[in-house]
Amino acid sequence: MSHACDRPRRRSLSAAACILLLAFSGCLSVSIKSSFDKDTDFSQFRTYSWGKVSVPKDALYLEDWVRDAVEDELQKKGFHSASSDENADLLVNFGTSVNKRFGATSIPNKGPFRTNYEDEKKTYNETSLVIDFTDAKREKLVWRGWADGFVSDENDRKDYTVVEVVSRILDTFPPGVDG
Repeated sequence: MSHACDRPRRRSLSAAACILLLAFSGCLSVSIKSSFDKDTDFSQFRTYSWGKVSVPKDALYLEDWVRDAVEDELQKKGFHSASSDENADLLVNFGTSVNKRFGATSIPNKGPFRTNYEDEKKTYNETSLVIDFTDAKREKLVWRGWADGFVSDENDRKDYTVVEVVSRILDTFPPGVDG
């Protein structure tokens, strides 16, 4: 039998569960955007080289994950790594920032007479990533894509999250060019 005084508690538990699910779900809450120079003919670009990379010292694991994911996506799109920086059409730059976040969830602990709730605390890294493409000859930024709010954690080896986020960022690169 349900009592009227139980309803607000159930609603608040459901709302808390939804909020925590979004907080810990990784890519569900990721915001991804891009912008580009509308005067640039992207069909002229076929090769790339690495430019500046900015990764926090306490998240160096992200550098290889992002670099590998970007290279995989570029190869799928027909781009090739240049033999030297001088031969590159594009310079690829990226930067990340990582903010430690804290959350808690209530875990039901059923006893013989009632259910108690214990808080489980979790620390996670909320990460932002910016990927830039610069026209190497003109030294001009021609495309930028970024993602905010995804979860990365070296201990959980969630590099698949980075691969998915990079893929989603580069979905719109290069603009206006088929295949």
